[in-house]
Amino acid sequence: AKPEPVDFSQVKADFQKVITAHPKSIAAQMSALNLASILSEEGKTEEALTALKSVENKSNGLVSFLVQQQIGLLLADQDKCQEAVDVWQKVIGNKTAAFLHSELQLQQALCYSKLNDTAKAEAL
Repeated sequence: AKPEPVDFSQVKADFQKVITAHPKSIAAQMSALNLASILSEEGKTEEALTALKSVENKSNGLVSFLVQQQIGLLLADQDKCQEAVDVWQKVIGNKTAAFLHSELQLQQALCYSKLNDTAKAEAL
């Protein structure tokens, strides 16, 4: 039997409530990450990007770095590789986010390959 499609309308609304009520909080960032994941699965990449950008901040917290990582991935999915590389470079430039550096450099290399810049891709 084929599984019934899940209606995420209420879940998405609840995540949006947290984002709206507490826009500068870690809870809002976590909500945006989850909301963006659902929206991406639904093929709504632009809406996912908007949700993440609404909670983007300059903090050095783990969740903030994850938001940046996801923003870059969504940009890359839209073939906006240069923008994605620039977003990831900000995270790579931050020593606090060292745990993400190698993964983001790999993503950058993949984007440079898409941009036909094999020299930069190989350097990474």
